[in-house]
Amino acid sequence: VRVYSTVANLPFLFKLQGGTAVEITENIPVANEWHTFEIDFSGVTNNNNPQLVIFPNAGSNDAGTYWIDDVRFKRAGYTGCVSDYETPAT
Repeated sequence: VRVYSTVANLPFLFKLQGGTAVEITENIPVANEWHTFEIDFSGVTNNNNPQLVIFPNAGSNDAGTYWIDDVRFKRAGYTGCVSDYETPAT
């Protein structure tokens, strides 16, 4: 997720909801620049959460303007090997 904010050091809450809710909060570090958040929900499984909700300025009363772009869902990479046909058997 890329976010542009006119105010720095504000919390952004990323929440999976619709099942058992999961929340991750991170601050935007700088103002008037695009910032990329890489929110990792890979530890959450079988919670039946069909919705991602983003709360800019969560829990704060500071005014600001926010642009949100490039929201992407990616699967975590698989690091195991099912079959290795490239290494000769010993």
